[in-house]
Amino acid sequence: MSRPHNHPAPSPAPAGGGWAETQPGLWKHRDGRYVILRFVVPADRPEPVFVLRKLIPGMPHRLGYFLGEHYGLADAQQHAERDAWAEAHGRDSNVPETLPGALAVERFFLPISNGTEVAGLAVVREEGRVYARVVAMGRVTDAYELSTFAQVDVTDVAEQERAALLAEIDRLKGRIDAMEDDCTLLSALQAAGVDNWDGYGYAHELMREWDQGDGR
Repeated sequence: MSRPHNHPAPSPAPAGGGWAETQPGLWKHRDGRYVILRFVVPADRPEPVFVLRKLIPGMPHRLGYFLGEHYGLADAQQHAERDAWAEAHGRDSNVPETLPGALAVERFFLPISNGTEVAGLAVVREEGRVYARVVAMGRVTDAYELSTFAQVDVTDVAEQERAALLAEIDRLKGRIDAMEDDCTLLSALQAAGVDNWDGYGYAHELMREWDQGDGR
């Protein structure tokens, strides 16, 4: 809820556009899904607060759930109109599960939408660069279009991780080559009768000690 630096008590806008003040301090929308309640809190401050709530279908006598609060009646009414419009358009306000050109997409609910709109974290490659991008469906006139809210160039980070991964692969390949050489040598020694050598048993004892204490 926004509040100006100097906030004299505003004059409530006349209830229009399908709104009716059914009792003092309570407005209902013509479709029966929204109500606005006028409060003055705390009691020693005359500035009113207009609380917008959305009614639960089948439970018209309950006050539904909280959508927001405003310092002007017109702002609360506009909030309800925006919520109704977004609800009517449903999936149009959600980022699709797949995006053209995206390497990966992870979708999440926009916190500012009160769980009604789905945004996305997309990883995209453009002109040889890699970007992590927050995308959402922005309303343009009477339609939604995909918009970028923020992005970070992660190309250098990705290249650093790639270089580190390649270095680890090279290190492991070196160990594998050494192990293959050791296996070849062991096979040759066994073929030459090393198992009949006096120190063969002692070698096994050493190997067990190394395995237990990593003493090599």
